[in-house]
Amino acid sequence: MGYRVLATVDEKTINEVKKRIGKALEIVGKFGNVVGFISRVEPAKVSEEERTITIEVPFKEYLESSLKGYCFPIGSFIGILNPLTSTVFLAKVVSVKRSDILAIAGIPTIHTPPSDITSLLTPLTIEVELLTEAKISDEGVIVETPIPAHSPIDPQSPVFKPNPDFIFEMLNLPKEGVDLGNLYVGGIVDENVNVKLPENVLYQHTLIVGTTGSGKTVLLKNTALSLIQNLQNKKPLIIAFDLQGDYMHLNIKNPRLEGEPVFQPVNTLTVILPVTKSFLESYVKPKLLEKLSSLKEVNIAGIVKLFYRTLIEEYFRNTYPEFKVRKAKIAFKLVDSKAYVYAITVEAEITVDNSKSECVVNIIPWSLNFRNIGYEVRNLLPIFSVQAYNLIPRVIDYIKSEYGELSIDEFTEKILDKTEVRGRLVYNLERDLGLHRETVNHLYRCFSILCQTEILDAKLEIEVNGGKYVIVFEESNYHKLFTETENILVIDLRFVGMFSKSQFTETVVVYRILDRLFAWKNEAFMKGVETRPVFIIIDEAHNYFPQARGEINKDVVERMVNKITRLGRVRGIGVFFATHIPSDLNDLIIQLTNTKIGLRSEEKVLERIGLKEYKKELELAPEGVGVVKSPALRTHYIMFKSYEPQTYHKTYG
Repeated sequence: MGYRVLATVDEKTINEVKKRIGKALEIVGKFGNVVGFISRVEPAKVSEEERTITIEVPFKEYLESSLKGYCFPIGSFIGILNPLTSTVFLAKVVSVKRSDILAIAGIPTIHTPPSDITSLLTPLTIEVELLTEAKISDEGVIVETPIPAHSPIDPQSPVFKPNPDFIFEMLNLPKEGVDLGNLYVGGIVDENVNVKLPENVLYQHTLIVGTTGSGKTVLLKNTALSLIQNLQNKKPLIIAFDLQGDYMHLNIKNPRLEGEPVFQPVNTLTVILPVTKSFLESYVKPKLLEKLSSLKEVNIAGIVKLFYRTLIEEYFRNTYPEFKVRKAKIAFKLVDSKAYVYAITVEAEITVDNSKSECVVNIIPWSLNFRNIGYEVRNLLPIFSVQAYNLIPRVIDYIKSEYGELSIDEFTEKILDKTEVRGRLVYNLERDLGLHRETVNHLYRCFSILCQTEILDAKLEIEVNGGKYVIVFEESNYHKLFTETENILVIDLRFVGMFSKSQFTETVVVYRILDRLFAWKNEAFMKGVETRPVFIIIDEAHNYFPQARGEINKDVVERMVNKITRLGRVRGIGVFFATHIPSDLNDLIIQLTNTKIGLRSEEKVLERIGLKEYKKELELAPEGVGVVKSPALRTHYIMFKSYEPQTYHKTYG
């Protein structure tokens, strides 16, 4: 039947086909180097279920490519130009096959010589999966936005190894936004193709998973620098919750960096340093007391100066390899024998491997005042039951009416007191507010945990020569903090974890900062005032937003998640969540993060975030190699290799 069809084709049609093929061979070089043709033997079938095409690469081209170190590895890209429809395709190699001439001829090896080099001179057979397609002009210019491949491909269509421009255009990669790194295909980094996420998709939030050592923190640090550099006209604010001090090094250039840096370190860091009672008593106070003898006259102003010098010295020693403080000043207010400390500004020279960096570090000691936060205390701890959460305002008002303004310790003592006083209070709460005994006991446990965090009402008391001096720490002026911080705001959680009696201390800090950030954004949004974009980096996110288990109240957790993601999106907030245990992460975060990035992980981890099909590539992936799945990408999935650390990065272990 096929031959009869050919017999009816007129000469004009044949000439048109020859013309199109000739034109295709003329312009295909604009897209890359021709390496072969679509197979004449295997049907080129495109269907809804299958988009796999067979390509034959002549032995000569295969050998030349091999000598250049390129053997069409699985995962690499191939270009196809269909002459009859003036369409170009981008495809991905899914299998490669080499056959001896005997295998092709079907000759049993028992009847042949043991070796014959000439029998190796056979084509390389490649199977590719079609990704995208686009129409081209007669001049070889892509004239439309690439779309998912669906058109027919003709046998004998020329196949080429695509150049970076063709790959970039056919993948329709974003040209602006945050840099993730370079394209990674077939185990090879293509340094000519950058992988970015556009700004608009960042407000739909990102989830990054990867095991320890897979490169999560390096990727996040580079992301922070990329946001500052690429969105500098909008003056973005990056807030990083830092458990290990990694983001404190964004102001130090990487002395081991090869070649020119992609991003520059920042000149100024603003740091919120949450202080607990144990941190002040066990870490700061002993060293401060050692220096008291240097004071000619003991007074609150002199003690404050000793305090900030002590804090700077110890803080920098635990943060930077080598440093020299050039200048420092403290902002504080004196009220009788009390000092309210607001900020410490330090100009320093930091040295790493004989490489010096000069920077400014603004340290803001931070604590919560129970009297000031009032009802909002219920938003700090994700273990309040729904009933207790709703009753807290009434309980606070009741106890306040009985005892006046109280500190967190005093307030809790009224509930915790096991004497007759507590018995009367419990009875009164049950009688006057209708609380059940179980609810009162639950409140007792929750406020006990809040006390154990030691982050509320923290102060440093010094008794010397019969005098008592107090240094008080409170919350920041958040409006000023969020509007005036230059680029990076680091919430340094290192000492919170070291000097606290509760596992929830970091969560209390994270929830309070996020709550105040949203309140600032929301107030401006309601007034129609435009504010700078804010991007939040939350590493080890499962610590703060866990699945409901034990005493964890899912409603409190998801109320915060909703606030910063679903509501924060339209207010210019984008969040980067990172974890190595997504099974412990609240389901709502999985749902509300439109972009997923997988680094080296186990299969069950990748399955949790919808990247199971990349398990072979990611289970043993090198550090920094990952897959990004995003609606911003034409193919939805792209593999990339993140840049090496652009600033100093401390390795652990």
